[in-house]
Amino acid sequence: MIHKIHTSANKCTLVFEIPANNTEVASIELVADFNNWQPVKIDGFNRGMWRLEQEVDTGKQYQFRYRILRDGQEFWLSDAEAEGLVPNDKGTKNSIVNC
Repeated sequence: MIHKIHTSANKCTLVFEIPANNTEVASIELVADFNNWQPVKIDGFNRGMWRLEQEVDTGKQYQFRYRILRDGQEFWLSDAEAEGLVPNDKGTKNSIVNC
């Protein structure tokens, strides 16, 4: 799930939350175009949610996915509550959010 907090005329904080309903998850990372597709580990765990805040520029559309490590395997997840999905070069779909 994703929330937006407009902090100024040209900045927006995106809040990414993923329910922690699987205790076998070793880590979750956010991979997005606003961070040059470099994984950012989601460390925050609060109220049964993995949580990460990222500040971005307003007036743009961003693409992202979650990388989940569980039992030594890698899984990719799109955000079901994103504003849409777009095909990527891996044959899957990236989530999109407008800020």
